[in-house]
Amino acid sequence: MSLLTDFTKLLQRGSAELYADSPDLVSTGELTPTANTIDAGDVALFFAGPGPVRWIVLMYQSVTKEAVAAKADKVARHRLVRPEDS
Repeated sequence: MSLLTDFTKLLQRGSAELYADSPDLVSTGELTPTANTIDAGDVALFFAGPGPVRWIVLMYQSVTKEAVAAKADKVARHRLVRPEDS
């Protein structure tokens, strides 16, 4: 199989999983056809492993997890303070 075939299958699987998880937000599990072509070089970079795009994704996930944890901590601390104590 070619990388482009693997990438297309990954997109199809992701689309189907997104629909299965959120049918109220997504109208179908099928990929929406577009006029855009997928460049073979971009696909090769995607599968090349940790690169700039992967680093950005990892950083986003890290920041998101930290932000969610900080918000949860703030909410938990707020709930521990009674209005009469402030």
